[in-house]
Amino acid sequence: MEVFKATLLDGHGYGENAKADSVNIIVNETMLKTMGMPLESAVGTKITVWQRERTIIGVVKDFNFNLYRNLSVRCFSTAIRGVAMR
Repeated sequence: MEVFKATLLDGHGYGENAKADSVNIIVNETMLKTMGMPLESAVGTKITVWQRERTIIGVVKDFNFNLYRNLSVRCFSTAIRGVAMR
């Protein structure tokens, strides 16, 4: 999260043990809205991503991936695979 300067709204980031965090996921506000999930109940919820069950450990405020355009994209991050955008 430090790389993207993302603001954590709830939960926590990844720990030092990437292997243990490989089943965890961090999502942004737009991803929650897309899933119809309220912020208050997101952390701890299990979701399926790439045919694997993941547990939401954190929610970050939407942030701009592109410095030249003000776009809000759905995004999630896993400890091993990095960031996926749609």
